[in-house]
Amino acid sequence: MTVGFGGAAGALLQVATLVLGFILIVLLGSTPRKLFNLKSKMPSSSFGTLWPNMSLVMVIGITCALEYALSVLTQQTQSAAPLLAGR
Repeated sequence: MTVGFGGAAGALLQVATLVLGFILIVLLGSTPRKLFNLKSKMPSSSFGTLWPNMSLVMVIGITCALEYALSVLTQQTQSAAPLLAGR
């Protein structure tokens, strides 16, 4: 479970990409065309490694939400059962 959360946090922060971008602009941006290509290139995600971590976090979150909702509903019906039986 910590692997999933760690991967999700790492994908969201992406501090290394930010620092590396500034370094690449200084080192490789010698001409206007190279500088434009470095700044305008869209980053791509590797869904082979990103999707399993995100889906793990999503499944855990949905499961916990459903578990909580079902526990609240069963508590409400159990507390209302004596009231309904008295009618």
